Amino acid sequence: MDVERQRTQERHVVVAAHFFRPAFAEAHYNLGTALQRAGRLEEARAALAQAAALKPAYAPAHYNLGLVLASLGRYREAIAAFEEALRRAPDDAGAQSGLGRTLANLGRWEEALPPLRRAAALRPADAGLQAALGQACMRAGRLDEAADALARALALTPGDDEARFQLALVEIDRGRGAAAVAALREVLRTSPRHAAARYNLGLTLLASGDAEGARAELRALEDIDSNLALQLRLRVEAARP
Repeated sequence: MDVERQRTQERHVVVAAHFFRPAFAEAHYNLGTALQRAGRLEEARAALAQAAALKPAYAPAHYNLGLVLASLGRYREAIAAFEEALRRAPDDAGAQSGLGRTLANLGRWEEALPPLRRAAALRPADAGLQAALGQACMRAGRLDEAADALARALALTPGDDEARFQLALVEIDRGRGAAAVAALREVLRTSPRHAAARYNLGLTLLASGDAEGARAELRALEDIDSNLALQLRLRVEAARP
């Protein structure tokens, strides 16, 4: 964080504290969000929890408390806070997204899908949400839905190499080698040192019978990631007739 930005955030905390009124939930909320922006997460958690306790029907307090708890790695508490926010505001895309992403962080992929689907429907122009839904669908084994969501993310942000790479992995799992190769080559066109893309391209070419193409990717990978290069070399050598 640059110095000027940190000073600005600290000024927000000071202003919020100056107008602080202990009996008002909004005062705790304003102080909590100012502390949250300043990166003072434990203090933010306490203030937002007090806001939620004083005014349980105030959905933003529960939502921001969930964000802070997730940032602190307290995922199960974050889930409870997001669920509380959604009881008050079921169509809050932020709370739906927060719940889905937090469940995904715990590897609870199937449970993550309904809130992520709802968030993506509420915010169809949010490429990050579409990509998050796509990744969760992929991990849950819902490959067609994953491909659709990742394609939507790429339509919104064509330069998102990570979304394109995830789409390539989905195409590999769907057995669509040619589509995977095309996606991986596009990733490498803009990010030539993307080691995982180069490794998977080598494997996909090898699986298609293009041993020479796989060896070319191996040579390029040796200058990028020696561990992945070794794994690819073993696969290439094992495939020799």
